Amino acid sequence: MKQFTSLDELLDWEQYLEFSKLTLKALDGEGPCFVSKDKLSFEIAGKPWNGHAFLAGKFGLLSVKELKKGGLLFKEGTCRCEGKDLFVSGIPPKLSKEALKTILKLRLGYKLIVPDEEREPDAVEVSAGPTATDPRRKNLEQLRKLGSDLDRLLAALGKQPKAS
Repeated sequence: MKQFTSLDELLDWEQYLEFSKLTLKALDGEGPCFVSKDKLSFEIAGKPWNGHAFLAGKFGLLSVKELKKGGLLFKEGTCRCEGKDLFVSGIPPKLSKEALKTILKLRLGYKLIVPDEEREPDAVEVSAGPTATDPRRKNLEQLRKLGSDLDRLLAALGKQPKAS
């Protein structure tokens, strides 16, 4: 697998896409990951798109070492892959959101998961249960109603529900 040795190579979207596909697939256990501190101007199908580069694994590390020589700066964290879920820690919340945009733009089917303690305070759920606007609350209310309907039906049939 080839590493990036210059910014021009990194900005070639097709090369970046292929590199990302291979490095994410090759992630074994926990490894390093990097997000560029600045947005880069990629060209995708002839149109410019500004995003932060996300590099992972040992080849990402090798590439970052070379790219730093050219002046590109990165924030470093760790990541591990479980199926198509990419768990990232150690990257600031704002850069994590930007990395997610890049990962989604790659269209490889991966999604970025950041632990709650690394999200911005307003993004962390603090309630113990579902809130009034949470769709889970509606599901919970429907389950409770179905439970009472079942209890009434069993009582009407002369059967008592077993204690659980």
